[in-house]
Formats: sequence, structure tokens, C-alpha cells
Amino acid sequence: MPLPVKQALQRAAAQSAHGPAFGVNECQMQCRLLYEVPSNGTLTAADDWNKSKNKHTGNPHDAPVGAFHRWTGGSTGAGHVAVSQGAGSVWSTDIKRPGYFDLTTVDHINQAWTHLHYVGWTTDIDGVVCV
Repeated sequence: MPLPVKQALQRAAAQSAHGPAFGVNECQMQCRLLYEVPSNGTLTAADDWNKSKNKHTGNPHDAPVGAFHRWTGGSTGAGHVAVSQGAGSVWSTDIKRPGYFDLTTVDHINQAWTHLHYVGWTTDIDGVVCV
């Protein structure tokens, strides 16, 4: 059973403020770990988007708090995932500091990482519904 949304977001905020740092390009794993969801073997955010049965492609501002915003593409095709803080704000790895969560927006990620393509949001990660 995943941790509650409020606790997962508190963990992202605490990691942002106090660390510790983790490796870069670990968004899928780090977002999963916020909720203490065990791995189902999915290695990338793009693969997890493709496997999800809970896809939503509407306005990113409509994603509920705790949902997983998804991007595909990137230099290796791994995509990106970030956790919704609500109203288009997200906890994202690597966007401001490599190896840390930082609060930013979907729009900022879209502008900063033009090699990614925003595809929508899900309520699950690695097959576990968290929201």
C-alpha cells in the first residue's frame, strides 16, 4: 500500500530542503520511492506512461495533487516524471539541481527541457495507484 499523498509530498519537500542528493536521471525511481511503491521492473518514465491504465491527457492544471505528470522523449527516450503539487506545480528531480527534488511548474519543465514532450498525467506509478 502506498504512502498517503500528503506524506509523499512532505518527503519531496524534505529531500529538497535537506537532501541527501541522489543520482541524476532517476526520476521514475525517486518518484516511486516517495510513495514507497516497490519496483515492478519499469525502468523509465516513458515506459511507465506506456504501461499505465490511468492516463489523462487534459490540462496539466487539472491533475490532482500527488498525480504523476509525464513526458516522453529525451536524449535516450526515457522521458520524465514529476509529482503534482496541484495547479501545474510539480516536485521534479534534476530541473534546478541535479540529484534533488525541487518545486517548479509543468510549464517551466516544458520550456527548459524542449527535448521532452508532455503527454499527460497518471494516478499510478509502477502499476500502483497512489492518488
